[in-house]
Amino acid sequence: MASPKIEISHVDKYYRKAAASGTRFGRRGKQHGTVQALRDANLTVAEGEFVSLIGPSGCGKTTLLKCLDGLVPYDAGEVRVSGKPVTGPGRDRAFVFQQFGLFPWRTVMGNVTLPLEAAGKSKSEREEIAWKYIRMVGLESFANLHPHELSGGMQQRVGIARALAVDPEILLMDEPFGALDAQTRELMQIELLRIWDKTRKTVVFVTHSVDEALFLSRKIAIMSAHPGTINEVIDVPFAYPRTEGDLKRDPVFADMRYDIWNKLLPGQTVES
Repeated sequence: MASPKIEISHVDKYYRKAAASGTRFGRRGKQHGTVQALRDANLTVAEGEFVSLIGPSGCGKTTLLKCLDGLVPYDAGEVRVSGKPVTGPGRDRAFVFQQFGLFPWRTVMGNVTLPLEAAGKSKSEREEIAWKYIRMVGLESFANLHPHELSGGMQQRVGIARALAVDPEILLMDEPFGALDAQTRELMQIELLRIWDKTRKTVVFVTHSVDEALFLSRKIAIMSAHPGTINEVIDVPFAYPRTEGDLKRDPVFADMRYDIWNKLLPGQTVES
């Protein structure tokens, strides 16, 4: 049996916090403590798999994603990609944020070629690669426009194209559609599955939406409230390609949606 693409084993993560404290004379000082963000988190992801992380707000979903990317260090346990420990960011991983993070003075082409410039690619090579992914996300007619001239959904397409341009093995996506309106969000979900079907990248996708997780994923990792741990990983049985309207009418979809809701702690904010 092939080794997992991603292995997260017994990971703990603490953040240091500073709390203000007063004195009888009105002076203020600092008392330092720690907050545990992750506790004994365990997850394996196979190559080419699409896995969503879902859980209450503040449960550590984004922290776990950043530990996987190497953006923040973890305090205990181990994170491995392709069998190697994660000690920092690498070119085998690309991060897509909720906020688009585009440079306003650069065009669509300029934003997509940016990581390729950092990699030392020649101008002709950068543009050839960028065109491939600009076409893939359907923005070939908008390559010379700036971000302020694009809709939110189009800006997020640019962010996805930029991430794909470096040909990462793993896409890490932190609520990438959370800032979009409902209709655009559904269209972007369909677009993402189309791109995933073409590239078969390994995807770890953070969302607050049960419906989004069910529509996109092969597996869903359900996290507990703070400090976050992964309580359960469930398989999503629906075949690809998926059509959202048809899928949501499937009784199995409704049953799984209800079951996931019941597995989440009551009183937490998780979208339908």
